[in-house]
Amino acid sequence: MSDEMEISLDAITSTQVLNRVNALVKLQDQHDDLNLEMEKEIKAIEAKYRVLYTPLYEKRSQIVSGAVEPSGDEIAPKEPIEVPDLKSGAEKGIPQFWWTAMKNHQLIGEASADSEHDDDIFAFVSNVSTQEPEGGDEFSVTFTFADNQFFSNKDLTITVNINQEEMDLDSIDVTPIQWKDGKNFTVKKVEKTVKKKGPKGKAASVSTKTIEEKVPSLFASLFLKHELPSAETMEVEDDQDASEIQTQYQCAVILKETIIPNAVEWFLGRASDDDDGFGGQEGYDFDEDMDEDFDDEEDDIPQIKPKSSKNSAAAPQPNNPECKQQ
Repeated sequence: MSDEMEISLDAITSTQVLNRVNALVKLQDQHDDLNLEMEKEIKAIEAKYRVLYTPLYEKRSQIVSGAVEPSGDEIAPKEPIEVPDLKSGAEKGIPQFWWTAMKNHQLIGEASADSEHDDDIFAFVSNVSTQEPEGGDEFSVTFTFADNQFFSNKDLTITVNINQEEMDLDSIDVTPIQWKDGKNFTVKKVEKTVKKKGPKGKAASVSTKTIEEKVPSLFASLFLKHELPSAETMEVEDDQDASEIQTQYQCAVILKETIIPNAVEWFLGRASDDDDGFGGQEGYDFDEDMDEDFDDEEDDIPQIKPKSSKNSAAAPQPNNPECKQQ
């Protein structure tokens, strides 16, 4: 837990008032004990419904990828979608289902707005799933890709590790990408001119060297390993590492809690950013006080702490209970 806060005793004016305050503290203890019992029951309910959700997600994946063709009652929801003047087509499954759903979320759409490659690579996504082992110390989001010209991995997984005791973000791990030759679009080689001062009385020498520069993209934000921000970088508004770990964390939470459970709603563009716990913000500001962005009662939100004070940094966690494994 975080350091114990100082308390104000100025309003306690007598021993009688002190006794009454202690009585209220005992009532609060009883309330907290009940709250712990409630949380245990909620976890049990979630575990029950994880089992019930699983076949639905599996069937969705099969339909999206084209492994099965739905018919009969399967294509008769409570409120069917109708599109006039459509003709028969030869598409397999639902092309760009997941990428369309993701781009319809404001934060993810803006994170990919300036990328030259996101459209190309995310078109190969055939499924997105999430896993959360018992204990809540971590969760992961796995992207399954069809064969593509960029890399040989079938699955790329983002694993978020949280220190539950300190409510810090410990780390975010990613699957190493097995790039095909010359297809790593997250970096580019550029030539830099290097000017070296010559000896006294002689002209300076000029040479060139080739270096690698990062190419911004949502793909790079999600699937490359980023360093947690230090105390110094947290104070720099445009620090790239802090921005990347922020985007990576937020997108992982949004996918787990909002997009994966309600993928077709995001695909159709009728879901709301307000449902994801970030309130449709353009991005969480690491420099803002948590109390300005989230309700005071959300004490279980991981807090932002500099890497230099602990070997971790914290990040906001939306208070949006959804399924734990999808």
